[in-house]
Amino acid sequence: MAGQKKTASRKGAPDEAHLDRAVEPEYAAVSIAAIAALVLAVVGLVAFKPSQPPLPLASRGWFQLPILLLIPVAAVAVALGSLRSIRRSEGTKAGQPLALAALVLALATAAGSTGFHAVRQYREHERMQSLVAASSYWLDLLLREHYRTVFDELVRSHPLDNGEAEKIFPGWEKRVRGYLFDGGDYYGRRLQDTNIAEPSEEELGTQVEWYRHHSESFGAIPSPPPYDAGVAIHRLKFKESGVDIPFVFWWVDGRWRLINVSPRPALVFPEPGEAPKKRFE
Repeated sequence: MAGQKKTASRKGAPDEAHLDRAVEPEYAAVSIAAIAALVLAVVGLVAFKPSQPPLPLASRGWFQLPILLLIPVAAVAVALGSLRSIRRSEGTKAGQPLALAALVLALATAAGSTGFHAVRQYREHERMQSLVAASSYWLDLLLREHYRTVFDELVRSHPLDNGEAEKIFPGWEKRVRGYLFDGGDYYGRRLQDTNIAEPSEEELGTQVEWYRHHSESFGAIPSPPPYDAGVAIHRLKFKESGVDIPFVFWWVDGRWRLINVSPRPALVFPEPGEAPKKRFE
């Protein structure tokens, strides 16, 4: 009986961990989860890092959540789990201030970085839209045979005097006209691809020369390079072959400046039974 009473008293007594916390609460172990949540929340600040996702065509959705946003989201989950665990520990675990700090920091990072990337990607989307609009404008001039207007814009972007430009223009006009009218019946067009990127080292050298030429030859002096490069490729389909027309631009002082137009063949042909369209409608 004595043995049974002794056992019963042991069962009814508080465990040693709870007694230790009641007598000396500073001995409560800090929650590992709270520490992990704080570390994740601090590391999660990298979610603000500007990323360069491949921007889609302007006709598609523009917002893409950065993958680094998963870090502060994970910190939020770990912090909430840590707070729950600390509350249920009846004083055997400490670290609630750490967990709360981690939760606040992670929530602020998640919300702030989401807004940051949303604004940034929206601006890039708008710039992509303007690239498409600019290329469509110059394409329309080519299709209406306003070759001189397009060529004069190109001349403004290259260090050519009037004599050199006049020698080049007939050959350039003939080449472009040949691509647009020598392929037979017309079957439509579409925006094939768009891209915006930082200039390469070679292109940067060309931009420096352009800047010097433009500053010396025209009244308005543009901002110095580097300029982001934009490319919009329009594909036209004809009976005998297709034609890709890449329009190359530089982003200078808030607008796209046309730098180059160079049509090239494209391996695309009408589908069986596809009817031709009125040329360049």
